[in-house]
Amino acid sequence: MQEYQDYFDYEEEAKDVRTFLEFVISNKIFAIETFEVIEIVQMEDYVTVPEFPEYVKGIITVKDSTLAVIDTAKRFKYEENDSVERRCVIICKAGEKRIGLLADNVLKIRDVETEKVLSAPEINKEAFTRYITGMFIRSSGEPCFVVSPEKMMSEDEVELIP
Repeated sequence: MQEYQDYFDYEEEAKDVRTFLEFVISNKIFAIETFEVIEIVQMEDYVTVPEFPEYVKGIITVKDSTLAVIDTAKRFKYEENDSVERRCVIICKAGEKRIGLLADNVLKIRDVETEKVLSAPEINKEAFTRYITGMFIRSSGEPCFVVSPEKMMSEDEVELIP
């Protein structure tokens, strides 16, 4: 009887990867892990809410559910890019709640080897980096920061979300 070769003996093991959705805010590229993304919708009319933080654009209703939309440019203290025609809302999980992240554009879904995702720099809790969980370098050489939807609002602010 003929012996069979081990066809499953690969020279290279499968690499551990993380999958991200890349999006643009004020001409800078950010990413969010795809398991946190529920859907992407066009920015429709929204309702402003009195005494919400300045960076909360308002609330929208999507599929009979109301959620807060965070103006990510304001949250990161960037200048708003009013010339952008295509603005969308990335609806994502933020712990037990859902929130919307306002983005200028969505680029693509990208797989990144886990070992190439660097940890976020630590400055202080109030710095921009508190929303960032990591970063990776894109093939173009640009850094891409990984955003955590759960960290976009403080615990007290999350409690205000319907």
